Amino acid sequence: MLPKDAIVYSLLDKWIYFIKYAGSLHEVPEKLNTAPFRHAFEMAMVANMTAEELALYDDAGIAIADARGGIELARQEGEQRGEQKILMRQLQRRFGDIPEWANQKIAEAKPASLEAWSLRFVDARSLDDVFAC
Repeated sequence: MLPKDAIVYSLLDKWIYFIKYAGSLHEVPEKLNTAPFRHAFEMAMVANMTAEELALYDDAGIAIADARGGIELARQEGEQRGEQKILMRQLQRRFGDIPEWANQKIAEAKPASLEAWSLRFVDARSLDDVFAC
């Protein structure tokens, strides 16, 4: 919380206040709760960490990045699996039972191939037309 006697008007006033009181703040005051001040507050906190606290902070950052990467990978895999299922349904609807070689090809396909095949499907007269290079 800002002291009751603190008058903060301009951006310059806010930075001066931040610099003056950063060492004693335990959280970002509401009037300073914008991205640049939150970032500066975090950097000030990091600068005052012990080696052990800094190691824990770094480990937490790595864990967060890993989790975000895992979520993105899962999203991409889910999207690809959905594209595979749709293509399989379209092919089955149009050509009947799908041979194992086509199932295998779809299962191992990269997203660009799935997209190309799904576009070729529209004009294809046979499975061979869909998978033609």
